[in-house]
Amino acid sequence: MGIGWLLTALAIGFIFVILQNKRQLQQSFYKDLNLTQIENELFKILDDILYHVSSTSDFSNTDFENFEAFDEEIAKYKAGIIDNNPMRMEFLNDEFSASGRFKIISDTNGWTKEFAVINKRFTALYHAYINY
Repeated sequence: MGIGWLLTALAIGFIFVILQNKRQLQQSFYKDLNLTQIENELFKILDDILYHVSSTSDFSNTDFENFEAFDEEIAKYKAGIIDNNPMRMEFLNDEFSASGRFKIISDTNGWTKEFAVINKRFTALYHAYINY
């Protein structure tokens, strides 16, 4: 009985170490990027969001009237990244918050798990971007 508990504790500890190292590796990866690389990664994240949204998506819980309005907003965020517009970046950060429009759209349209993965990438990149 004692060995079983020991093995279980070691396995759980091993899992926590792996998860922590994975998080640190991802954060250190983004810290080593130059500004152009960070911007390109942010573009990829916006493209990932856009990939999950289409003209048939439900925008009823947001202030987007349709897909075209959503697409225009993504284009504005990309322009803000290119222009290094800090206000636009703050707005983009808000979109990924728990009450942000990107989160709402993902919840409404059934891609919450995919959004969680995208959101983790965005958070790491956002911190790398503002600390650059």
